[in-house]
Amino acid sequence: MENRAKERARVREEERQKRLAELKADEEKTPDDVANEMAKWEEEQDAAEEAADEGDPDKPDLEAMIEKEREVLREARTADDAMFDELS
Repeated sequence: MENRAKERARVREEERQKRLAELKADEEKTPDDVANEMAKWEEEQDAAEEAADEGDPDKPDLEAMIEKEREVLREARTADDAMFDELS
């Protein structure tokens, strides 16, 4: 998850810098216009990332991972309980 987040942040920052440079290059835009358009761009990027996460089959699912580990622990405990019953 951390690697995915770091890579996404790196790519987004690169895209942000490109977009900001494009907006600043436009001499007709005031600093307020640039700030407003960047805020709008950030919102659009957030929505796009959220939508991309919904359909991503490679996205780690924390709940599924936790349940899988719980099942492994349950099986180990069942096996341990059976061994203790056998020894007693």
